[in-house]
Amino acid sequence: NVKITNPYLEVEANFSVQDTLCSGSQSLLINLSTNANTYNWLFGDGDSLLTNSISSISHFYTDTGSFTIQLISSNNGECFLKPIDTAYYTVYMIKPYLNVKANIFTKFDTVCPSTTVKFENRSLNSKNHMWIVNELGKNIYKMVDTNFYFTFNTEGTYLVTLVASNDNIVCFDTLRDSTKVFLTVIQPYSFAGNDTFLFNCDTIMLSGCCGTSYSWQPEEYLLNFNSKTPTFIGDASAVIELTTIDDLGCISKDDLFVEVLEKNPIIPNIFTPNKDNLNDIFTIAGICKPFELILYNRWGKEVYKNNAYTNDFDGSDLPDGIYYYKASIRDNIYKGWVQLLR
Repeated sequence: NVKITNPYLEVEANFSVQDTLCSGSQSLLINLSTNANTYNWLFGDGDSLLTNSISSISHFYTDTGSFTIQLISSNNGECFLKPIDTAYYTVYMIKPYLNVKANIFTKFDTVCPSTTVKFENRSLNSKNHMWIVNELGKNIYKMVDTNFYFTFNTEGTYLVTLVASNDNIVCFDTLRDSTKVFLTVIQPYSFAGNDTFLFNCDTIMLSGCCGTSYSWQPEEYLLNFNSKTPTFIGDASAVIELTTIDDLGCISKDDLFVEVLEKNPIIPNIFTPNKDNLNDIFTIAGICKPFELILYNRWGKEVYKNNAYTNDFDGSDLPDGIYYYKASIRDNIYKGWVQLLR
């Protein structure tokens, strides 16, 4: 006995595709048909493909415009109420319009040694970025990252290159671009002056170079230690250090040696305090700091003492005569006699 049944199977044609693409790009067609075993693709540009595979396919459109794609799905088997079906989609192919444009932004073109510089990636339509640092024609560093930081330790001129690209070919006319910036590293320079000398109680003006800000040390030896031209007022030899900051913010140091030569004190053997403004004071020349002074009369009795003498004794309360002095000056003791004569 043979059983006859009514046809019940239906072929349904269906597929999906991106509806807008750039010419020259690949269009992916995903076959979603059911109950079919033969597929005839008509791409709308004169090309076609007949296949028994339901697998997805790709097609290249080289021209711009609109193209209506037909998928004719069929099955030559039995019991098909609908053995063939057709699905339609229109796709639009447009002209490529995107370009990768590499662009670097940085705040600096000149820096000090050991400065870390940020290079900001401002490229357009890019996904991948390669940074290259070149010095004297030699690549010294490569890095893949969106933005880039690099520490320039030594003086010289560097070439920083950004290669930007995009591996998505859809609607890209240019997939790769590069740009370059130069950066100069300058060693800061300062000059405190040549070594010099002066005699105690004298002063000397120093002159520094080459910054916008100056600081001299040690402060206690100087007047106007934050100026370009401070005055040395020290009473002892010293190494004077200069620190400068230039207009880039770079710090530099230099120093000089200031030698203080001692003058032997000049001690008079007479002074005449008669208020004629001539030789009225017992003055010991060549001394710029207070010192201890003691006077004795001819019998060895102490008649005057000052632990911080500053050349200000006018013989008050003492009669004329010969006196003997003891002056303690810079670790030295000077003894002798002086006549007070009015």
